[in-house]
Amino acid sequence: MGDSQTIGLGGLSRLERLELEEYLKSWDGGAAWRADPGEFREERLGANTLGQVPDWMFLLSAASPFLPAIARWLIERPKTIVIKSETTKPDGTREKKEIVVKGASPGQSTKEAKEIEKQIQDAIKKLDQMPD
Repeated sequence: MGDSQTIGLGGLSRLERLELEEYLKSWDGGAAWRADPGEFREERLGANTLGQVPDWMFLLSAASPFLPAIARWLIERPKTIVIKSETTKPDGTREKKEIVVKGASPGQSTKEAKEIEKQIQDAIKKLDQMPD
């Protein structure tokens, strides 16, 4: 059995995560959410044996239908997010990597939203290609 990789979105508070989830449910008339709500779901990554509260993450892929919505949501608030990757090896060990993606200033245009979307896609692709 090979490595298992999970890629997620971090750097959000619980309230921000809930706000983003509501935003995504209404994105594109709700079509993407109805088509595959599992594409964007929360996972607890990085929990340790001391029981510390882990980061709340959303599973992502570079082809996620939600990336334009996430970029638009970031345009509306000056927020920095973290694209994180956790790889579980066959022996059970875990390796974590992350790339920071800065949000934009409120009121920026669709062009800037596309640039943020591209930055998120690029970060996901980099994490996919980083050597273990």
